[in-house]
Amino acid sequence: MVSTMLAISTYAQTTPSDVRDLIDARASSGETQLRNRGYRKVKSSRSDDRSYSNWWRSSSRTCVIVSTYDGRFESITTARAEDCNQNSQSGGNWGGGNWGGGQVNPPSWARGTWYGSGPGGEQITLTISNNGSVTANINGSISNGTFSSGNLLNIGGATARVTRQGNGILTTRTDNGERIAYTRSGWGGSNSGNIGGGLINPPSWARGTFFGRGPRGEDIRLIINTGGSVEVYINGQVSNGTFTRGNYLNLNGATASVTRQGNGILTTRTDTGERISYTREQWGGNNNQGGNWGGNSGNGVDVSDLVGARASSGQSELRSRGFRNVDTFKTGNTSYTIWWRRSNGQCVQVATADGRFDSVSDIGSHPKCN
Repeated sequence: MVSTMLAISTYAQTTPSDVRDLIDARASSGETQLRNRGYRKVKSSRSDDRSYSNWWRSSSRTCVIVSTYDGRFESITTARAEDCNQNSQSGGNWGGGNWGGGQVNPPSWARGTWYGSGPGGEQITLTISNNGSVTANINGSISNGTFSSGNLLNIGGATARVTRQGNGILTTRTDNGERIAYTRSGWGGSNSGNIGGGLINPPSWARGTFFGRGPRGEDIRLIINTGGSVEVYINGQVSNGTFTRGNYLNLNGATASVTRQGNGILTTRTDTGERISYTREQWGGNNNQGGNWGGNSGNGVDVSDLVGARASSGQSELRSRGFRNVDTFKTGNTSYTIWWRRSNGQCVQVATADGRFDSVSDIGSHPKCN
């Protein structure tokens, strides 16, 4: 039953594991830490009451965008290499070029999110989009690539052939024959552990008693203590867990990220994406503020099919699905728009590049999604 309490964004965009602890840090100390960890600031911009800065780490070819609000790091999200003035394919491809030709739409069996383990036990999340863009998350480090003609993956200078394997896929490196099998069902539960590291003191906005409802209407009382211990009561049954580095809840083998949502919090399960909104007010008619309550938890409108759409048609489609544009900002050659769907509190961020939707991410909450 605890599994209903904890609710990764459809994301495309995530927070790299090596900087998760910097969320809510003071901007001055956060920037010092980023530099100490190998990042350099590329550029900055401002939108209303927030500032945005782009940071690049060449060793892992990672680009992140930091949102700063009220003097603190509000969020740190991965971005395209181009947003840090880099070429995502600058490393070249194995064997003297992109063997399979240009980026293509993958066959239906190859599309979606896949889970595999590298030769050193690394946990890999591989996302192959409908338009052929590819994202690989290896232990929290993000790389971008393409799916090209001949069913080839090109990521970080390496090329691998993709073949169907039952309900999964198999990648085989073209240079050394290394093979990795992927499934749609995760790493067999091993990714449900303490992702963020050890027990920590939660940020002040995450401490206290919160009230929410599970996807089947269960009354949930969640208590996050100053020392990082966690108690959850679901219809009277109690379970204990921990609050860990990176703002994660860990309860009975399930893990969820915790983000600030107004005066409450939003939990998002790392394995299923299930989301639950919590407020500091007890259950009743008024705790339906800005979240997915009752039977609607985690039942947001699917927008993943809009990746690759022309911006004009994608925006029209978002409006037809009940969203409205509430914020816009630009960094480099990429523009970002925030869309809110009032009926279920769903908040979506769209990155647009070269006139097309490059990513469409359910971000859970945003100050203007209300």
